[in-house]
Amino acid sequence: MSHLPPRVHLVSLIGGSSRGGAALLGWRLLGGNNRELGRGSTTTTTIDEMADLILRLQVSLPDAAIGHRRGQHIEGWSWFGCWSEVEMVHSARAFRRERESRYNADAFVDAFALAELRAPESGTRMPHAAVATFLPKIARTVTPAGGVSVAVTAGGTR
Repeated sequence: MSHLPPRVHLVSLIGGSSRGGAALLGWRLLGGNNRELGRGSTTTTTIDEMADLILRLQVSLPDAAIGHRRGQHIEGWSWFGCWSEVEMVHSARAFRRERESRYNADAFVDAFALAELRAPESGTRMPHAAVATFLPKIARTVTPAGGVSVAVTAGGTR
């Protein structure tokens, strides 16, 4: 059985919308064995905005600061990645030990550098996920100009 290359998988988020009412898109990174390695902490409203955001994050990956925390959004250890002190990626699950969180963060960084983003084919349905379970409590919506404008929480805007 051969493994696929790592890839970015777009997700339509249910239960959240931007200030303009547009539906939100999120993303997750899948490894070659289809396991989720991490998720974006930001949302956009179009596939083109998301593709631009992911490309910018990949190019600036060496500038990212990876941190680890215990029990902030989920029970156990989790990791997060910040660009210019703004959290942009996070682990998809909690780990019992900090070293497991560190190992997963390293796997994410290695795979994200090589990951491909493929836009969904016309006529196919994009996977859906509830915004409250997909994103951490604080997530950001990226504007078409590339700035971060709206902080969205599971309970609404902040």
